[in-house]
Amino acid sequence: MNDYKDQEGQAETKVAFEDYAKVGGEEVDLGHDITGYQDAGVGNLWTSWNEGRWSLATHTSIEQPEKGVDLGRKAVDYLETHRLPIPKQHGSIRLDATSENHYAIWAKGSVVYELSEVQSAMDLLEIVVHFQ
Repeated sequence: MNDYKDQEGQAETKVAFEDYAKVGGEEVDLGHDITGYQDAGVGNLWTSWNEGRWSLATHTSIEQPEKGVDLGRKAVDYLETHRLPIPKQHGSIRLDATSENHYAIWAKGSVVYELSEVQSAMDLLEIVVHFQ
């Protein structure tokens, strides 16, 4: 039994869930009563938020800040009508507004699901919501 709990803990660590309301940053309205938090550093700008047991973030460069917010709003709109799978503990999604570097990771028990190398951010979300 302890081995299973250890595996669950390792799976949760790999997911790297963050509660962005606690992390903070500049607040951004993403619609549907969702508040995003922006944080910048070394030429990068992240817009991050939580939905249920999921942490989500968009990435862009500081030269194109509107792209990250626009992608975040588009993702929030999509998730209003489509449900993410319920992870055992948490899940994490990163969407890149300026490249194809998107990924999702979530755990159910000791099993970790990872999805990457998807051409567009919205395609990634569409695939993830089918894992019920």
